[in-house]
Amino acid sequence: MKSIRGLLGMFVAVAGATGVLLACSDDDAPLTVTENDAGSDSEAAPETGSQCPPVATPACNAAKCTADLGEPAVCVSDTCVKLKSQDCQRVGGDLTGANQVVLGVLLAQNGSNATSGTTRINSIELAIKEINANGGIPDPDACKPARTLAYVACDDANLAGDAGADGGPGEPAIDRVRAGKHLVEELKVAAVIGGSTSGTTLDIAKNVTMPAKVLQFAPSSTAIAITAPTDFNASPDGTRLLWRAAPSDVVQSVVLQQMFLQVEAEVKTGGAASPKLALITKNDAYGKGILAAFKSDLKVNGAAIPNANFEAFEYKTNAADADGILQSEVVTGLQTFAPDIIVIAGTSEATDNIMRPYEAANPSKKPIYILADGLKKSELTLLVDPADTKQPAPADRDALRTRIRGTQPGVVTLLAQNFFNFGYKTAYGNDSVLAYGMAGSYDITYMLAYAIAATKGGPVDGTTLAKNMSLLVGGTNQISVGTAALSKGMNAMITGEKVDFNGASGPLDFDVATGEAPSDYSVWCVKVDPNNQKRVFEEAAGLSYSATDGKLVGAFNCP
Repeated sequence: MKSIRGLLGMFVAVAGATGVLLACSDDDAPLTVTENDAGSDSEAAPETGSQCPPVATPACNAAKCTADLGEPAVCVSDTCVKLKSQDCQRVGGDLTGANQVVLGVLLAQNGSNATSGTTRINSIELAIKEINANGGIPDPDACKPARTLAYVACDDANLAGDAGADGGPGEPAIDRVRAGKHLVEELKVAAVIGGSTSGTTLDIAKNVTMPAKVLQFAPSSTAIAITAPTDFNASPDGTRLLWRAAPSDVVQSVVLQQMFLQVEAEVKTGGAASPKLALITKNDAYGKGILAAFKSDLKVNGAAIPNANFEAFEYKTNAADADGILQSEVVTGLQTFAPDIIVIAGTSEATDNIMRPYEAANPSKKPIYILADGLKKSELTLLVDPADTKQPAPADRDALRTRIRGTQPGVVTLLAQNFFNFGYKTAYGNDSVLAYGMAGSYDITYMLAYAIAATKGGPVDGTTLAKNMSLLVGGTNQISVGTAALSKGMNAMITGEKVDFNGASGPLDFDVATGEAPSDYSVWCVKVDPNNQKRVFEEAAGLSYSATDGKLVGAFNCP
C-alpha cells in the first residue's frame, strides 16, 4: 500500500480568517495548474485576474494580535493567543499572515536529545519556508487567499525547576504535557509532530493528543508499543490518529538478529568455537520491545535460547525503577560472562555507563558491538576519539571503533541528499551533518501541508487530516517531496486524486490503519573524518536490510 512516512513534534492550527470569503465564480471548479515549457512546477496557483471582489481583513487577525500583545500571537476563536509559552519559545514562518495555519513542534531543545531535536526543527522550518515561498496552500477558489504556514516549537525534554518556597519541588522548567496542552487547548491545534523518543511520544499521545482527538505524527519513534498501545486508544474516533515516520522495532529486531548471525559466523571464522552473546536492553518501551522481539526464535550457536552462550541484561534508568538492574551491575555481569558479541538497545547512558567502564576494565576482551539506533549519539563518537579526556577510558579507542556497527531505519536516498546538500546546508551551514529523523521531519511537514490542502479551504481538525493522509497512499502518479512537484501535489489534493508520495526518508508505503510504513534499514559505523580526524558516523557502511527481500544485502565496510 503506497503512503507516507519517514523524519518531529508538530502541531497544526488554523489561525487566520474564519469568515466565508466571496468567491469569484459560480462553481467550485478545482484549481488547474499548467507547467511551463521548462518543466518547472513551482507555481502554486494560477493568476486570479481582476474579477475577484475585495476581501476585508478580519478584525481579529495575526498581525493585529501580534501588535496588540507585543509578541507573536494568532487569533483563535476571535481571541488573541500568544504563540509562545514557558515551554514553547521558538517560532517562525509567516507569523502575520492573514490566512495562517500554525504548525507546532514538540521536540527536545534541552537535554541529551537537544542536538537531534534542533536539526529536526530546522528541517521543518526549511519545508515551511519552501512551501510559503512557492505560494502556500491554495484554495480551490482562486479568489480566496492561499494559506501560509507558521510554526511554534515546544520542548519535550521535561526539566525540573527551582525548589518551591517550602523547599519542596517547584514548577517544572520544561514540561511536555504542559507544552502540549498549550497547543491543543489554547492554540486549538489539529496535529502534533512529536515526540523526540518513543517514551515521550507515548506520553504525549496518552495525556495530550488522543484525548483531544488530535493527529500526532512522530518523526523517529520506533517502539513496538506504539503500534497497539495498551493504555490508550490510538483511534479514539475510529480513525488512526497516532502516526510515525519510522518503522516499528519489530523490523529493527529482525535486522539486529540477522546482523548477529552474520557476526557470529565471522567470530567463528576468527577462531571462537562457541561465541557468547550478551543482549543489553533499556527498561523502557523501546528496550522492552526489542528485547522481546529479538529473543523470538533466536538461536545462538545453532541452539535455541536459553543456553549457556546467551545472557540478557535489562538495565534501569533510575535506581528506583521496578524493572531491571543497575547499570553498574550490567558491567559486573559482562565481566563474569565475557561475551564475544554484545547487542545493545538503549540510549546514551548505555554508552557512558556500560560500554565505557567495561572497555576500560577489560582491555584483553574485544567483543564486537551491534547497536540499535538509540545509541547513535555524540557520546559514542567521543568514546572512540583519542582526543577525548573523559574517564574511564578504553585502552585502545581506535580498535574499539572498528568493533562497532549499528542499525537505523531508512537509507540515504537521492531525495535525502538533495534535501540535505542543496537545502539544509544552504540554510544552516556547510558543517551540518545529516542525521536520522531530519529527512522524516521534512517529509512530515510536506505531508501535513498536502493534508491541509485536501480540506479544500475548509476546517482543519485531527480526524480530517488523518483521513486526508490516505490521498498520499496508493496513487499511480508519484509526487516527490520538495518544491519541484508542489503545485501538482496541491492540485491533486484539491481534486481528491490519490498520489504516491515519495519522501526524502524513503518511499513511505503506509498502512493507514496503523499509521506506519515498512522501511529498509541501513548499517552505520564510526569512521575517521579525513579532513579533520574527528570521529563521525558513516551513515551507509555498505550493508543494508531490504524490507522487500527480508534480508541483509551488501557487505559491511567501515572506512
